[in-house]
Amino acid sequence: MARDIIYLELVEQDAAARGVSLTDADVKAEHERTLEDRFAKLGPKGQWESLFAQVLAQNNISRKHWMLIARRNALLRRLAPEMPIKDEDTRDAYAKLYGRKVQVRHIESANLGDASDVIARLNKGADFAQLAREVSLSNDRSAGGLLPPFSAQSSEVPALMRQVAFALKQPGALSDPLQVNGAYHVLKLEKFIEPDLPYDQVKDEVARVLRNEKIRLWGNQHLADLTAAASVEFVEPVLKAQYEENLRALKEQAKTKEQPHP
Repeated sequence: MARDIIYLELVEQDAAARGVSLTDADVKAEHERTLEDRFAKLGPKGQWESLFAQVLAQNNISRKHWMLIARRNALLRRLAPEMPIKDEDTRDAYAKLYGRKVQVRHIESANLGDASDVIARLNKGADFAQLAREVSLSNDRSAGGLLPPFSAQSSEVPALMRQVAFALKQPGALSDPLQVNGAYHVLKLEKFIEPDLPYDQVKDEVARVLRNEKIRLWGNQHLADLTAAASVEFVEPVLKAQYEENLRALKEQAKTKEQPHP
């Protein structure tokens, strides 16, 4: 919590120097925006607070601590420059969020020989899901190697895996072994999922998500810059080491689109 108190102080000093103020309504709006971004697709609005309470508990963050973070984020939002969103960016994001998706199962093997053995057993009639449970090295083997649906633009899935998955033609089709991150994978096509929401119906929501992401990345970078320029004295060496480690992590967050903890 000490780290976030320092961060908030730095941002408040910067806001005061720029003549930017904040109201309780701004902080409340930032909190509600966080709930919507995290949980809109997971359940009705009435459940968002309880879901968020679980996230806070899992990360050992108190409600008071979170409201410090929400205040900091609200100030960073007020400080952020205009974030124009191009139509081409919105359409790309639509394709990722709502466009055609594919769902596959996979079996991960340590080497090409083991992957070839998997192909041989499948060609002899072995059930893919059962074989995945028996021999796959992946953590999803208990689910029969079933992966969540993903789009051709999903950055969470390696590019080669996306390319091979979308090249499969019919449900049940198998891929040749492909090497990804030092392991070998065999894919089985489960299904294609066609988009059910037209672009014009969701483009404003997509633009909102993109704008929030741009503001988040800008905020991470601005906070990293403020922290790097600040003169902070520590009595305890351990606190100094933790602060420097957090600064390095903050700079990395400024470079990535991965959603940070609250």
